[in-house]
Amino acid sequence: MPKWLRNVIIVIVGIALVAWVGLTIFNQGMDKVLALNIGSIDVATLPDGTYEGSYTQNRWSYSVLVQVSSGILEDITITKSNHESVVGKWNEEVIQEILEKQSLDIQGISGATVTTKALQKAIENALQGM
Repeated sequence: MPKWLRNVIIVIVGIALVAWVGLTIFNQGMDKVLALNIGSIDVATLPDGTYEGSYTQNRWSYSVLVQVSSGILEDITITKSNHESVVGKWNEEVIQEILEKQSLDIQGISGATVTTKALQKAIENALQGM
């Protein structure tokens, strides 16, 4: 085998190994977020006010403020997110769907299931006072 071919193979194997390790670390905790149970909350029974909550699992981290007025979810604001610049549009869609349905029981965003569940859990934690 020519020396140049051996070197190319070593470089390709090295790149593949680095990519595999990187993806493994990047997606660590994804299974825990996917397994989350998002509970049902009767917003009509909550006192008016602003509720603060958060959820963190590896790279999925959210802090939120949820405004409730007259038994209605009025507003949801993300105050902290590890990757808002990447998933900001998806987060806006999730929040809009929750506000329209007045429920955490939503379809979510296709292709952003983990992000959706982490955000839902932060909102649930806020409304449950966690």
